[in-house]
Amino acid sequence: ALGQARIFAFSMGGRRGGRGIRRTVPILPDWTFEMRGVAVHSRMQITVDPERFQRKTDEEVKLAAGTKFEPVYALSQGARLSGRVVSDAGAPIEGALVAIERTNERGRFQRMAGAFMGLENRTAVSDAQGGFALYGIEPGAATATATKDGWVQAKSGEQAFVEGGVIEGLELRMGSGTAVA
Repeated sequence: ALGQARIFAFSMGGRRGGRGIRRTVPILPDWTFEMRGVAVHSRMQITVDPERFQRKTDEEVKLAAGTKFEPVYALSQGARLSGRVVSDAGAPIEGALVAIERTNERGRFQRMAGAFMGLENRTAVSDAQGGFALYGIEPGAATATATKDGWVQAKSGEQAFVEGGVIEGLELRMGSGTAVA
């Protein structure tokens, strides 16, 4: 699969305060996706999240029972970030989770809303040489973080991501910290 497409929908009202759905399907090699049997709700949104492109969200989807909705989304490349995760001594750290974190209020809101809808930040796992690459990063200010059990989190300085931009060679240094038993 080339990524995922998600639908999030809800209707307010009723004795239980409302109801909703959250469904995820793969994006196929021909760049299509299909969800069948989707119940119509008053508020619906579709998010297309291809692995190497910027996430695209259609926030006001209007569906009608018995019809077929065939949206077309123009995908943006976003920015790309690559680098290495290393120890204080410069040794590569394999298996560290590298993530992008927005540094403004909009980013915090997007992170909370994204978690509610089942969306995650862009992440990568470092390889045996400590290398990582993240694609489809939305333009704007953000930091990169690296986390792994047994290590102190590493955080980059603020990075300015631009559409089509490439940041290479970012080094995230993780400390060994101390142990508590």
